[in-house]
Amino acid sequence: MAWLRDMVRGYFGWPSETDIVSLELGDPRLHEQAPRWKSVWDRTTEPRVIQAHPANAPGPFYSENDGCITCGAPQAEAPALIGWYEERCGADAHSHCIFTRQPTSPDELEQAIRAMHVSCVENLRYRGSDPSILARLGALGMSHLCDDVAEPKPPACEMSVPPDTQPN
Repeated sequence: MAWLRDMVRGYFGWPSETDIVSLELGDPRLHEQAPRWKSVWDRTTEPRVIQAHPANAPGPFYSENDGCITCGAPQAEAPALIGWYEERCGADAHSHCIFTRQPTSPDELEQAIRAMHVSCVENLRYRGSDPSILARLGALGMSHLCDDVAEPKPPACEMSVPPDTQPN
């Protein structure tokens, strides 16, 4: 039956056994002349571009475009601030959570932060620069959802020489 297998591989252009590539975790049986197939480790990724959904109310809190899976958790947490945007496509309707208005009181601000916290896909973001809100989101482990947060710099290393080993 090996002849049938080889004939089918040749007909469809499938690789022979010597051309097969593993995940590079073992010994791939790849000889020098065979073209190298890309493995899963060769992939490169594009930087992520974050865009707000165009139906969000203007302001620092927003829902990321095409990020909502309509779980309903953020809207349940802040029903006065978060609503649904419905987009019709033929007979189908696609829903997306959006900020219908921005928080105006400390209680609404807390609701917006809780809505960010319960979003199962981390779709809600903050692009403002209020230090108290940034600190609150950072304390809750959500600083990666803030657009205005600079990458933390590693602490500077200082070399210190113990006093008994200093040269005279």
